[in-house]
Formats: sequence, structure tokens, C-alpha cells
Amino acid sequence: MNWEKLLFRTLYLLSAKKCELFKRRYKTAQFQNNKIILIRDGKETVLPPYTYIKGLHFEFNGNNNTVCIEYPSHFHHSKISFNGDNNQINFGKNAKGVFSFILYYGNNIHLGNNVQSEGLYATLYGDSLIIGNNCLFSSSIKVWSDGHAIIDAATRKLLNPSGYTIQIGDHVWIGQDVVLLKRTNIPSNCIVAHSSVVTKAFDEENCIYAGNPAKAVKRGINWNKSSPVAYNPETVNPLF
Repeated sequence: MNWEKLLFRTLYLLSAKKCELFKRRYKTAQFQNNKIILIRDGKETVLPPYTYIKGLHFEFNGNNNTVCIEYPSHFHHSKISFNGDNNQINFGKNAKGVFSFILYYGNNIHLGNNVQSEGLYATLYGDSLIIGNNCLFSSSIKVWSDGHAIIDAATRKLLNPSGYTIQIGDHVWIGQDVVLLKRTNIPSNCIVAHSSVVTKAFDEENCIYAGNPAKAVKRGINWNKSSPVAYNPETVNPLF
């Protein structure tokens, strides 16, 4: 490639980036009171909604939406879409990996410290997702709340109201392809096995939950991020 072609390509790419930034600013300007807050050493820095954060893309299609991110955090191929109003997302310190959240109206997502994910996807309609500290998520994990109304055929009464919380305790390991439905609870120091579907709230810690629907299949366990080959109980912190 000669220098003329290189110069032309460079100018083209710069123009494309400017156009993309302009479109993001124009789109976000149609909505009000959306913001991104970065927290470092307790100090908050408020950024405009069209701000680019490496590995994390935002879409604001509503009003009064806030994302808080504690430093340091590292994102890869992550995306947050606000398709309604009054949503709040909080990332604790050392969030790392792939996160994809689609929020409609009045949702709250809170992640504790040291949450790592290979692919956590949540779509919420008026519900909350609360995740504790030191949790590990594998890939293709889906968290759902109901997107359509279920009504009584005779009385027309709504049977699936929103406003519930999906709760995940501290130090929980969620395996690949797990599905978590609304009103579910995973206690601390638990494992949810590959491809399980969690449909209810559990209250017993130190368990492996597995199956469709999930149930306790083993009790009195804990887990560690190290592989079975590398694990040494004398040198490895059992909680990590």
C-alpha cells in the first residue's frame, strides 16, 4: 500500500469514528438525565451517556438511567441497552469479562466485587438482579424476567406481576448455559451445574444445584477457581 492509499484510508477511518460519535451524541440527546459514573477511591466522576469505555458499549433509549462502575474493571464485548426509564446498574470493583444487559422499566442490577463472567446475559422487565462478591459465571448464562403479561382467562387479573428480585449470594459459580428465571435465589458458596434451569428460590448454602428444574444434588461442598490439578488446600485460599 503506497502512502497516498494509506493517507486516504486513515482519513476515512477518522471520519467514520467522528460520524459514529456524532450519531451517538445526537441519539442520546433525545433523552434526559442519563449518566455514567466512574468511581475511583470513593471519588465519583460523572460522564455523558455517549462516553466510550473500552470493551463496553451503551445504548440509551430512555430517561433517568444510570450506570456506576467502580475502578478497576475490565470489559470485553459487553453491551448495556436501556430501552426504558428509571434503570440503575452498579458494577463493583474488579468486574471482568462479558456482560450483556437489556433493561426496560424500573430495573436494578447490582454486582458485588470481583465478579467475573464469560457471558452473562440479562433481560429484565421491572425486576432486580443482585449478585454478591467473588462470583464466577461461565458462558451463555441467561437471566430472564417475564416480558409479556399472563392473565386469568376468566377475571383478566394479571398473574405474573413484576417487582421481584433474582438473588445470587457470595462466591457462587454458575456453569455454562444455565438459565435463571425470576424469583430465584442461589445462596452463597454454591454451584449451579451446566445447562440447569433454576425456577425457584433455594436457601441452603454449600450445595450443587443441577437439572431442569434445578434441585440440590450434593451438599456440604465449596469450590475454588483453581483447576483440580493445581488445587492445593495448604497454599490456595479456599474461597477463591
